[in-house]
Amino acid sequence: MADPNAPPPPPPGQDQGTGAPVAEPTAAAEQIPPEEIADELPEEPPPPDAVEAPEDVPPPTVKKAALPYKGRVTFPAAPYVQVLAVRSGPGTDYPIIARLPDGSVVTVVKEQGNWGSFKKGGWSSLTYVKKV
Repeated sequence: MADPNAPPPPPPGQDQGTGAPVAEPTAAAEQIPPEEIADELPEEPPPPDAVEAPEDVPPPTVKKAALPYKGRVTFPAAPYVQVLAVRSGPGTDYPIIARLPDGSVVTVVKEQGNWGSFKKGGWSSLTYVKKV
């Protein structure tokens, strides 16, 4: 039997310990074509064996810019082809909904920490989006 003096549990969508909002669990999400997210795509698409850049790379310091602004997806030289994961929310707990190749241009309309929301939908780390 439950303790009648115990506080009620938090509503769904809140952390059981702190009551803070929690992200939706990661689930398979429908993929959106890159052309529906980016304002411009590079002329050459990534090769079919393209892989995502690792998420364990520490982000460099990002300067805040006035919103909205256009940014170009850019990666440092690496031994692999990079694509930018576009997620349904601002964090790695959210499912990937699209992938943008290096050189894509997006319009950032909102920032939350080091994450940016795009005009055409989706969120990505601003680590690899440089203001143009």
